[in-house]
Amino acid sequence: MRRRKLESLLADQERAAAAPTRPSLREAVALSRHGASTEELVATCRIGQSEARLIQMLYGASRLATEVSSTSDVH
Repeated sequence: MRRRKLESLLADQERAAAAPTRPSLREAVALSRHGASTEELVATCRIGQSEARLIQMLYGASRLATEVSSTSDVH
């Protein structure tokens, strides 16, 4: 019984190691900050459209430009 469990765990680990890894969300954030489109984020980082839109709203280049212009207008 114990041997089967160990073999099952080993097989799971081998499958996980063989599966292609998903680029990190940090990469999506970095790409978004450099102006990547939603489609580019989806294709490059293998994330969903809604995830890509959220990343763009939070970290996108247009958001950063808006923040910079609004802080420079303050006197």
